[in-house]
Amino acid sequence: MNARTLILLILIFSQSVAGIPVNGTYFEIDFGDDLGDTVTVANITVTNVTVSGGGTGSRTDLSTVYSLLEDILEELNNTNENISEIWERIELVGTTTNVSEYDEELMIYLREVLMNQSGDIRELLLAKPESGVVVGVPSISIELYPAEFTKTSIPVKNRLEKITNLSLNVMGKVVDFMTFENMSLLLEPGAERDIIIGIYIPVGTPPAHYYGEVEINMINMTTRIPVSIRVLTSKEELLNVEITPLADVIGPGEKLRIDTIINNLGETKRIDVQLLLQLIDMDTNDVVFETTKDLVVETSTTVIGELNISPTLPEKKYMVKGIAKYNINGDVRTSQDVKYIPVTRSFFSVTLFGIPVWLMFVIFVTGAVAFVGYVVYKKEKAKKKRYLEQIDIGTLPQAGSRSGFIGKIAETDIRAFTDIDRLSTHVLVAGATGSGKTIAAQVIAEEALKLGASVIVFDPTAQWSGFLRPNKDGGMFRLYPLFN
Repeated sequence: MNARTLILLILIFSQSVAGIPVNGTYFEIDFGDDLGDTVTVANITVTNVTVSGGGTGSRTDLSTVYSLLEDILEELNNTNENISEIWERIELVGTTTNVSEYDEELMIYLREVLMNQSGDIRELLLAKPESGVVVGVPSISIELYPAEFTKTSIPVKNRLEKITNLSLNVMGKVVDFMTFENMSLLLEPGAERDIIIGIYIPVGTPPAHYYGEVEINMINMTTRIPVSIRVLTSKEELLNVEITPLADVIGPGEKLRIDTIINNLGETKRIDVQLLLQLIDMDTNDVVFETTKDLVVETSTTVIGELNISPTLPEKKYMVKGIAKYNINGDVRTSQDVKYIPVTRSFFSVTLFGIPVWLMFVIFVTGAVAFVGYVVYKKEKAKKKRYLEQIDIGTLPQAGSRSGFIGKIAETDIRAFTDIDRLSTHVLVAGATGSGKTIAAQVIAEEALKLGASVIVFDPTAQWSGFLRPNKDGGMFRLYPLFN
């Protein structure tokens, strides 16, 4: 039973639309080994199928393709009936036959493929578009060992006269193995691009055939590409390697430190090992940087390795691979582990005109905070002001030998003086109740007395004589230094 042949048969119309002639190709698929006789499930002869068409802007003649699609659809229906018949026979004979689990799983998978492809062909026959997006491969088949990684591509071409958006998806048991470089793709009219797919088999994956499909969703249709991944049986390993990057993100120009643990599984007491640490570009599968170290492993060994990240390395996601190579009786074996790390420039390493951007940011933020704080301070201070009149300080009396200090200008630290000799004429201290008239007059009198002037006080209200008593108010004592 050749599943790949059936898949190619189902997708022969894709080759035809792509302009690939199919001449004299004969398909015959049968089951016979496990059931004792031969049951043909598909038998199609395809002769000289191709697509004719003119140059740019001309209509493409797809009549032969649609004729082939109708023939294939009819044969698929017959094939589905034949598979159902075979499945019933398998169920009837039960354990008395030599039907393997692989054949049963393959039969289930083929029925799913037939249903999906039959639906796609019906949609194509109903829509019959004049042109569309052409997919360049009929199927994907890969063989890998656990811990191995490879890349493949699906070429696509846009034959529409408008931009087409393709969305991508993976279905089936291969979903854990396959990743797209981009989950969607924009195609300009007439553009050709490759859908890049990375395939990695995790360590510990059981050897088996894994089937699934790559689903390409377009404007009004969906194309499914069958995928077959065979996980091979690994060679017996005597070593186990585990790597752990000691950073979640690394920047260009930095050193990536990698913790590597190598365990001897015990068959050989002492093993000479060459340890390779690699940084791999996932787009090209090229080794960007590599270091090697020779070790002797008896039970378990831990090594901290370093990979130098080039300052010019493009910023994206890279693969880190640790490989332990060793020789057992002339047989070179390897054990490996894979991790992933993004390379991106950190905020603190970016410079502008040779100045770190973070420093410029701190200076800017500090300046902005200081400016805002100053503005708020000025506003709050202006709210508390009781005197808005501007005073020309230069016109006020200045300190001199016959000047008395009478205090400070309100809401300022400017000291104010008065000429004691000018008090021989009239002086008026005026203000509202409680504004400090008495205190002001007393200060003037005290300053006059200091300079030897005579002072006579008439105190009918006993306010002045009341100040002759000792002060016991601590709050007043705190104000004394202001009058020095």
